[in-house]
Amino acid sequence: AQRVRLVEGLTVAFRACRVFEDGGRVAPRLVEMSADGLSPGDVVVRVQWSGINYKDALAITGRGKILKRFPLNAGIDAAGIVESSVDERFRPGDAVVVNGMGLGESHDGGFAEVVRVPGDWIVPLPAGLTLRESMILGTAGFTAGLAVVRMELNGQRPDQGPIVVTGATGGVGSAAVSMLAARGYRVIAVSGRPEHAEYVRSLGAAQWLRRRPMQVRDVPRGVPRHVEDVEGQAERFDGITAVDRGVGLGNVLARRAEEGAAQPRPQRVDTADVVGMVVRH
Repeated sequence: AQRVRLVEGLTVAFRACRVFEDGGRVAPRLVEMSADGLSPGDVVVRVQWSGINYKDALAITGRGKILKRFPLNAGIDAAGIVESSVDERFRPGDAVVVNGMGLGESHDGGFAEVVRVPGDWIVPLPAGLTLRESMILGTAGFTAGLAVVRMELNGQRPDQGPIVVTGATGGVGSAAVSMLAARGYRVIAVSGRPEHAEYVRSLGAAQWLRRRPMQVRDVPRGVPRHVEDVEGQAERFDGITAVDRGVGLGNVLARRAEEGAAQPRPQRVDTADVVGMVVRH
């Protein structure tokens, strides 16, 4: 079939959760709109699934300054079928996923029946996943996966010792627990929510520990101050993966005792989805 320009290929109105600013307050509304009103892009995707992320809740309620402009369709990820494209890499009928890149922050996002995005933002649906499954994993699973990959690129291995995941009952944390356990790591889940201890054990955690704030004077030199103590046992862990308090998965702290003292060696890692400091042997 001959490809058509994006707006010409989509003339029917569609529904969207569009967020407005009304008198200085955030006002989400369910609206009908056309592709003329969408942010620019090379590919139109008919959305089938989108995850509801913490960031989305902050954006829609106005409790966080997530949206960079108004009005804007919310939703930081989406999975669907290509409707039309002027990017040669994609054809109508292709199953694709998109997340990050300002989607739902500065670019109309996935809480709509249609999104239009640059082709460079799009990832073909990975083999073995349905569109629904891709959004069950969603941005949280993607973030966790990026951090696990980064850890292993930095040389982390299961035989080096256990890994502690903080914020283990959250979306990113629970995904990290599951992924790390499946890859053979002994995972220590840290959380301030003891009622979910059995849940993280069901994901593969070998042990659950209660979180308590670490006093600033206790933080070793070179370690980010938001890293938390876990019942006085932090020095026993080969890795600390901090995912709570908005830090994002990416505080991977590998430590070893040298003459009785932990010697962290920091390496800064800057990517779109892995935020923080990675420290390795």
